Amino acid sequence: NGMTSGDDWDGSDSSCGNGCGPETITITQVMSGDYRYHVHAYSQREANSSRHIADNSTVVQVFYEVNKSKNFNVPSAVGNLWTVFDYNKDSGFSALNTMANEDNQTAVADDH
Repeated sequence: NGMTSGDDWDGSDSSCGNGCGPETITITQVMSGDYRYHVHAYSQREANSSRHIADNSTVVQVFYEVNKSKNFNVPSAVGNLWTVFDYNKDSGFSALNTMANEDNQTAVADDH
């Protein structure tokens, strides 16, 4: 599945309490094609005016190649779904930084 055993999938390694982050993912091999990265505050799915992600100053930090990293800061906007970036092996990162509301976690798709 491309994720390492050291990844934190539920934010439980946080100093601010259980479940508040950070969540990490490691892709061990990048294939050709397009990738899209989202942050979904599923627990806020019914609160369409929620600023949960924005108000928590959420940051996505991506580690890639050798000793390279890139930060993405959450926009100050309402929404429980932050579409952070697209990535392509050949063209690199493209920041999207959009916020939307999504009630169904299985519907988080590339059209956001």
